[in-house]
Amino acid sequence: MQHSLIGLRVHLGSGMALVILNKDRVRQLSQRLRRLKMAGCISGFVRMDPQFQAISLLSRAKGGDMALLLTVSNALISYRLSLRGEEYWMEFARWFSRVRSDDILRSFEEFLRVSRGNRLLRAQKIGRLRRLSSSGFFKIRNPLSQYRDLGLLWRDLQRALNARPGSKTIVFAVKMAYYVYLTAGLDPTVPKDLPIPVDLRIASISLTSGLVRVEGDDPINALISNPTVPQRGWAEVSESSGIPTPILDTILWVLGGVLHKCRCKPRMCLIATAKLLREACPEYGDAPELAMELFRDVERVKGYIPFCR
Repeated sequence: MQHSLIGLRVHLGSGMALVILNKDRVRQLSQRLRRLKMAGCISGFVRMDPQFQAISLLSRAKGGDMALLLTVSNALISYRLSLRGEEYWMEFARWFSRVRSDDILRSFEEFLRVSRGNRLLRAQKIGRLRRLSSSGFFKIRNPLSQYRDLGLLWRDLQRALNARPGSKTIVFAVKMAYYVYLTAGLDPTVPKDLPIPVDLRIASISLTSGLVRVEGDDPINALISNPTVPQRGWAEVSESSGIPTPILDTILWVLGGVLHKCRCKPRMCLIATAKLLREACPEYGDAPELAMELFRDVERVKGYIPFCR
């Protein structure tokens, strides 16, 4: 069967790379992931995400409205961290769960002075939060109601920070807002064109699954610095499988953690992923098959993935 391929040339510091989307793999991955949804497995993956666990803690302590404002604010400054992301989010949730002040900006200034996980570029991050404050975001009275359509939140964050729609922290903030709604038992509207933020894990699983192929010396950097092609591919998988992009991101991120732990050793990755799938959703019968789909090219690309070398 002839493959349907779409390519894009991207600029890297060391030259050029060709990033290729494999449409056949879009269809095959969509079929497997659609079965995951049909088996009712989505909530199991969400509960396994340590960041969701942190947001649940925060929501119980602060209530949905304040949790939404705090969560979005923290997501916008969650870069260049000095702890692993899941550790930092739990630090954040525990600290703000104890804070009584409603002055969000001042609370973040105090938090960043003592945070173990967010030590770098503090002045820059406070500046971001001040711009967000100047937009009136912290004064919204019923943010859970106002942003039930997450497209409105996405738009307002872009305007407040003068950011691109695909900005990694903006998109990540919308995803984390989605988690707040889930903790409140609400089902928000997710924009169909909301992209998945491409970090190391998503870039890695984009390669190991065969969704994209990169012709160049540094495939991971090519995907992270120029995420258009993998974002398009996963957006098509999201639409075909019926899994919203924030949840698809969670599934890929959780399964991408297996890739890290097993150091990209194919057999270990397949066994560990199948085990994780059974834990997340005992009713799902295609665990080995989905694991093979996601890691089918791991042997070929593992030399490019930092934690596999």
